[in-house]
Amino acid sequence: MTAPACGCGQPTPDAYLCNDCTRDLHATLTTAAIIATDLTDAVARQLHHTETIPATSTPEPPLPYDPRAATARDRLLTTLTWWTAEITGRHITTIAGNAITLTARINDLRQHPHAWHARTEITSALRQALKVIDRPPELRPAGDCENCGTPLRAEPAADTVTCRCGHLNTGIAQRRAQRAAAADLLGTATEISAQLALIGVRVAAGTIRMWASRGRLTSRPGATDDPWYAMSDILVLVAERDSRAAS
Repeated sequence: MTAPACGCGQPTPDAYLCNDCTRDLHATLTTAAIIATDLTDAVARQLHHTETIPATSTPEPPLPYDPRAATARDRLLTTLTWWTAEITGRHITTIAGNAITLTARINDLRQHPHAWHARTEITSALRQALKVIDRPPELRPAGDCENCGTPLRAEPAADTVTCRCGHLNTGIAQRRAQRAAAADLLGTATEISAQLALIGVRVAAGTIRMWASRGRLTSRPGATDDPWYAMSDILVLVAERDSRAAS
């Protein structure tokens, strides 16, 4: 039997999306969560677009919202909501909430028979959304050049970047994920629960404490009275809980 292949052509015997495309999708979902607030501002015309509208002979008052931004926002939200429901059975109503949920369930998503289609749809919707945000591409630290050691900067969703020395550096998304894990958000059960609620992930502080009491969650050093936990550890348990609930 022929081994399954990713839409990019790479063989993927254990999934429907190869490791490289999975990393790209992870970076895309991270970017979607980051720009969610900017999209809301763009719809309300609280951001200035680089595109200018030609003047007419009879000036008209501007609309209280930007229909182009609204279309891009709704497309991204609809796309993410559909795939979140497909993977988890949950209906989440925010872009950031859907994006972080799919990030936590990225392994389940890459096992879906239409994972390549999901990647294509989400990437296309994100690109349209980025076009309506009035700012140049945001460049973020991307590690050091493998060839000359120069610090690199790249767009949030980029997985490659070319250094000034000409060397093409790859695997940027994985490097960023490793640095993010090293600088994970720590907090008490109450603090982590509140932060996750802001992005649409519901987990009670009592549930976090129960996981800790049962040995499924390890507290992190640094706290004095109330134990600290890592958000990434909790997201893994949330994904497992939701997977069992959906089965």
